[in-house]
Amino acid sequence: MVELACDLGEPHFGLECDVSREEDIVALYGRVEAQFGQIGVLINNAGVGPTMAATVDTDVDAFRRGLAVNLIGPFLMAREAARRMRPGGAIVNVASMSGVASNPKRNAYAASKAGLTSLTKSLACEWASRGIRVSAVAPGCVRSPMIAELERAGKMNLSAMRRRVPMGRMARPEEIARAVHFLASAKAGYVTGRF
Repeated sequence: MVELACDLGEPHFGLECDVSREEDIVALYGRVEAQFGQIGVLINNAGVGPTMAATVDTDVDAFRRGLAVNLIGPFLMAREAARRMRPGGAIVNVASMSGVASNPKRNAYAASKAGLTSLTKSLACEWASRGIRVSAVAPGCVRSPMIAELERAGKMNLSAMRRRVPMGRMARPEEIARAVHFLASAKAGYVTGRF
């Protein structure tokens, strides 16, 4: 991300926010507005991983937490960004193939990511007339700390997963970041509602 951020030019800075808390999101946008005066691009990349439990063993609080971070958080972030965006703004949601394909034992994660792809399409249609583009990426398995932890805990068999992937390997984070960078850029000026 540092390398990609350099392409954005100055000024830019990072902020921390709990996207499951609406008041934190509103405060975050207050800080961004105070620093920059407007929002040009939003990348919704916050998320929590799957709990990896059978449905009958899934705790409702864990399910709610997955929805709060992976679906409601991006909704709130997008809503607040759109309130401040001018025409030419772009929102890119990071969804997942887990929301497109069946994904046993990943209930909240799969449901939240499926909801995010649907939300992406809805917002794209709603905000197109305002000149705001909304798109998403829906990667499969990406080499990340979340995946490494699932493998360490014995909840994911990466060898079996690699056999199911046409490329025979997991995606690298920078490969996904380049796609996100494109979707957020003016080069994707006619791309909206896609993932």
